[in-house]
Amino acid sequence: MKKTFAYIHQLFNRMNQIKYLIRYFLYLPTTFLYAQTDAYEVNYHFPENKSDSLVFQAQIAYGNTFLNATKNPNPLKIYGKYHSTNTTTDFIAKTNRVNFVVLEKSGFALKKLAESSLPNIWHLYVNDKTVYRLLFHLGSGESFFNLSEISIKHLAIKSGNNKIRINYLAGKPNPISMDSLVIRMEFGEIEIMRLNYARAKEVNAELGVGKLLLDFSKDNLHPSVINVKAGAGSLIVRLPETQENILLKIKNTSLSKIELPKNFKENTTGIYVNKPLENNSVPMITFNIDVTVGKVIFENK
Repeated sequence: MKKTFAYIHQLFNRMNQIKYLIRYFLYLPTTFLYAQTDAYEVNYHFPENKSDSLVFQAQIAYGNTFLNATKNPNPLKIYGKYHSTNTTTDFIAKTNRVNFVVLEKSGFALKKLAESSLPNIWHLYVNDKTVYRLLFHLGSGESFFNLSEISIKHLAIKSGNNKIRINYLAGKPNPISMDSLVIRMEFGEIEIMRLNYARAKEVNAELGVGKLLLDFSKDNLHPSVINVKAGAGSLIVRLPETQENILLKIKNTSLSKIELPKNFKENTTGIYVNKPLENNSVPMITFNIDVTVGKVIFENK
């Protein structure tokens, strides 16, 4: 019976992944199919002094955003389609830093776009040679980030009401250690698949009433500290059942809901481990979770 439930759970997760892949590939050709739209394209290259690092900051009020790596020698290429005369774009490039801003001139225009079947679409292309610090401020829409083999030193995402899926392909982690991954979300959803592939030393997340899913694979695990303030949001963490040395520190109220697998035992009040730490060994992953009226669920894969 236990194996049957585990199989059903794995099947459900796989179906969910397939759903996102289908939606991703359905969106890919839209930049070529939509007619009577305004096109936007820019290719950024480093100045003469050359560099191997870039800070890229993108503020996109509304639209579907895609991020992928290419073999293009230029560190950044942006291609977009927008479907409203109220859409404004601003591209500012300085040495080692690029700011890209997409705004709507009025709230009415934003509401009209949200109801439209033709969303703004932005394709962001980076390469696999440059070291990046990426900062995103995303409003409404959907975002798909494939971070496989992109050298990212710092990643920050602020979401208004965006549905964001971040993925690493199997066997293609971040080539370098990431100093920090920062998430701020008010509404919407963020899913990070194979989070351990990011090789983030520290993850800091703050949730309003949104949903955050953190998925870990059993390979390429690296020591990490994950701090989450859930508020009224939902946090779901999927861990390999065979992974040991996981430490959970949970601060919660009676209004919150906590669900943990049976292999996690409470050591001290609010502190759980899935295996007793021996000889003062350091946990592979440490979670510091503060939840008020939200929900925290840990699941074994």
